[in-house]
Amino acid sequence: MTATSPLDLVSTFVVIGPQHEATPVAVTQTLFEQLDRQHEQFEGRLLVSSFAFDANWTTWEMHPGGDEIVCLLSGRATLVLDRDGREDTVELAHPGAFAIVPKGTWHTARTGAPTRMLFVTPGHGTQNRPVGRRPAPPTLHRFDVFGKIMIVDRIESGWRLRVQGSDGKWGPANVVIPESVPEHELAQYLDDVFHESATPGRPCVLRLPS
Repeated sequence: MTATSPLDLVSTFVVIGPQHEATPVAVTQTLFEQLDRQHEQFEGRLLVSSFAFDANWTTWEMHPGGDEIVCLLSGRATLVLDRDGREDTVELAHPGAFAIVPKGTWHTARTGAPTRMLFVTPGHGTQNRPVGRRPAPPTLHRFDVFGKIMIVDRIESGWRLRVQGSDGKWGPANVVIPESVPEHELAQYLDDVFHESATPGRPCVLRLPS
């Protein structure tokens, strides 16, 4: 019988590829630069990693590529999720406790004890910002959709479309705009969806000043 030596997540992370293949990678000071170069900017891939810390994180991070799994291995930590400016907290108090961070959600962690956590991260497009700096307020895109005023803005799950009612209040338009639609194509997308409402006097969707 041949014995196979186990790997250690402290010194070796694992890349899960598009075909679910697992590739061990040595932890070095240039690890993340190497991952981007060798794994196509990490598109369609997951990184299984672990990190130790004994103080609050100094940054927020956000993963637009998918949900992230955060699991406590030792110590204690509070995971903080930024929900449109409101903080939600998840207490990770015992080994094995974990949380799922939704796609596109800014998050950070706080602790005052030696702590190690395991992460399963969709790394493509990851963003960071310092703790204490709030993200810029969402940009509202306003449109005249064949006589109805509608606004589109970004939320955690993608685009949100709202329509102005006769009372001046904003309500859901009951139309899902795929998050893959780029900002500059929003007017054309709305035109395609609502084209049956076109009239000779309102032949197309118009973008309005924000």
